[in-house]
Amino acid sequence: MVRALMAESGFATTESPRTGDVGLVAHPRVGPACAIRCPLGWAVKSPAGRALGPWPARVAWCV
Repeated sequence: MVRALMAESGFATTESPRTGDVGLVAHPRVGPACAIRCPLGWAVKSPAGRALGPWPARVAWCV
């Protein structure tokens, strides 16, 4: 669903996400989560509020 919405909105996928790009990451506690790329990793909303980590991106888009 996320892939379809991002493509429909005109976002291009990227293999090398940079700061500010968005992605779908594999968060260990939340599961698949939409995230924003930051200098130190991916930022996601989590049960504790927010989290930052190096989780693998399943797919990422240039912003």
